Parts: sequence; C-alpha cells; structure tokens
Amino acid sequence: CVLITLSEPLFSVLLGEKWISSVPYFQLLCGAQLLCVCDLLCINLLNARGQSRITFRIELIKKTGMLATLFVFASYGIYQGIIAYGILNWGIGFTWLYLAKKELSLSWNVLWKSVIPALGIGIIVSCLIWNIGWILNTHIYIELLIQLSIGIACYCLLLHKVYPSLIKDIKQLIPKDN
Repeated sequence: CVLITLSEPLFSVLLGEKWISSVPYFQLLCGAQLLCVCDLLCINLLNARGQSRITFRIELIKKTGMLATLFVFASYGIYQGIIAYGILNWGIGFTWLYLAKKELSLSWNVLWKSVIPALGIGIIVSCLIWNIGWILNTHIYIELLIQLSIGIACYCLLLHKVYPSLIKDIKQLIPKDN
C-alpha cells in the first residue's frame, strides 16, 4: 500500500521525471501483489503439513494463468495485461486462503482477523503519507523524506499496538552488546 502511495515521488527522485508515465503500471503491479505474503504463508503451511501435492497443483494453475496473461499483454496491451495479472493473483490468493482455512479447520472469521490488521496498517499508513504529501506540497526531496520518516514511525507504532508479541520477538533477534 505504501509503495502505491509513494510511487510518484519515488519515481521522480530515483528514476527521474521521464519515468513518471510508468507510475500507474507500477501501482497496479503493487496492488496485484498485495496477497503474495498470504500465498507464501499458505504454501509453507501446506508443505509443512505434507500437502505438497495441493501446492504443486495450485502453483501449476498459477503459472499457466501467468502464461495466459502474457497473451493478454500481447493482444490487448500492457495495462490490460497487468489488470489480468492482478485478477489472477487475487484469485490465487483467495484460493490459498481457502485451502489454509480448510487444512487448519479455521473459520473465515479467525482467518480474516489474522489478515485484516496487516492490510489495515498498510492502508492507514498509506492514507497518512498521501495526506502529508498533499498538505506539504514542497520540494520533492523534503516531501519524500518527511513522508518516509512519518510513515516508518507510524508503521512501527501501529505494529507495536496491533502485534505486541511480534515486536518482542524482533527485539530478541537483535544481538545485544556485552
């Protein structure tokens, strides 16, 4: 979500003004990939539970679908191809969630309670960053620095509030000086 919001200033700063026309494509690709983290978690979950056959089948369907989106790219253009790719990714993402729900005997309520907070944090931080950029409207470097600083601080604060055990686990991974 944050990359979707910051794509225009990031492209301006990192790649230059000549790349601004590619921002909508980048935003669509970021939106298409939003459920990829769920895909990875579900793949690992099913493989760990001995369900690699299911994983193989879904990945085969996904790869075949990706080939089909190449035909959409070739026939209708890049914009429509990226939209087809996004629809494919979201469909596969929900398929993975369904399979994880079925394998773990979870209710949809429990499953969504684990997914929605992470998406919510991203959406909140993105809205905050977008509004800051809209209000500031200063030099692009200063604007981007302020947006990133406030965005990272807000993201860490929300993570601490929503997932307090995650922060404790991260702190335990950081080596302490003796």
